[in-house]
Amino acid sequence: METLGVAVVGVGRWGKNLLRVLGTLETCRIVMVHDSTHACAVETAAALPGVAVAPAFDAVLSSAEVHAVLLATPPETHGPLARQVLEAGKHVFVEKPMATSLADALALERTAHRNGCLAMAGHLLRFHGGVAELRQLVAQGQLGRIEWALSRRIGWRASDRCGPWWSLAPHDLSVLRGVLAAEPEQIAATACLPPPTSRNPMRKVLGGSQPPPSMRCPVRVLAAAAFPGQASALIDVGLMDKSKMRRVILIGRRAMARFEDGEGGGIWIRPTREGLDIAPLPPHDGSMTFDMAERFLDTVESAAKGEGWTQLTSTWPDALKTELQQFIAACQSPRLARVEMDDALAIMRALEVGARSMREGGRTLSVPKATRWMPGEHDGVRGSL
Repeated sequence: METLGVAVVGVGRWGKNLLRVLGTLETCRIVMVHDSTHACAVETAAALPGVAVAPAFDAVLSSAEVHAVLLATPPETHGPLARQVLEAGKHVFVEKPMATSLADALALERTAHRNGCLAMAGHLLRFHGGVAELRQLVAQGQLGRIEWALSRRIGWRASDRCGPWWSLAPHDLSVLRGVLAAEPEQIAATACLPPPTSRNPMRKVLGGSQPPPSMRCPVRVLAAAAFPGQASALIDVGLMDKSKMRRVILIGRRAMARFEDGEGGGIWIRPTREGLDIAPLPPHDGSMTFDMAERFLDTVESAAKGEGWTQLTSTWPDALKTELQQFIAACQSPRLARVEMDDALAIMRALEVGARSMREGGRTLSVPKATRWMPGEHDGVRGSL
């Protein structure tokens, strides 16, 4: 099998992370880099012997040495750039989210199939060892039936052009989907704290040409999701907050687990207190308000306070390396390519429903089931480069 020739487009902070890990993999070779700021691309390539600088995106698309492109560009560019890559007959890895609308993601699916290519979204936490351990705790029944879950992703970062729902929540939706081994059936989302500027290309998604002020580009979103088996989950994502947090709490009938990511992180477990009663979310009738969601958040956080926690583990392998190994393997495997496309579309369905719920004042909405076009028996990702 020929070594996979790759190009990285977007060499900011995360693009440099991709290059760092790609450089350690024997199954690929970095051919070129490209960035809208040419000087940044030149500086990056200077530290990578033999790596060329593409003066324009078209140079990446036309290179016969490039078999796959990794996009680490702003979210609003993901759909259009990924489609160009696929139309050029190359595989594409897109940092989350895959696109900024479900329609664009479905268009990528069709283009990928038509050209025999892979399109994969960078849902990094799917490959995190801590998330895998949470999934194992649930699957083995050590927590009992999961009834409540909380996933929080808060930190100090300038408000981006898409807001935390599109830029951060894909992580949390991916974690919950993997740990609970199910997709959400209903979602209700509410936003607050609009930044002073109204410049936001997601305006069409969040609220039409004249959205209410809080929908222009919120810096914090609370979203409730109902999963099969009567499990309620709350996602809390926010930007411009000095209290950095990467936390998942699962409360089962038997025990609860807490996962903290980052420095000082780990997984802890303890028995669930008897008599704990938390109202389910999202509301079946009416709309979810921010106050209602915060009460749920406070109740779950309070239930997780106190002593009695036992730490299970605190160190895991590099998730990014595992993710990129999966990408390279999926370039050669129609089965893995289908798994990756299904994962990306599942997250996109939930994101789009959450955005619509915010637009409709926090109304609880059903998440559509997967309705993908089925490839023929002999169709799929091509098996050789």
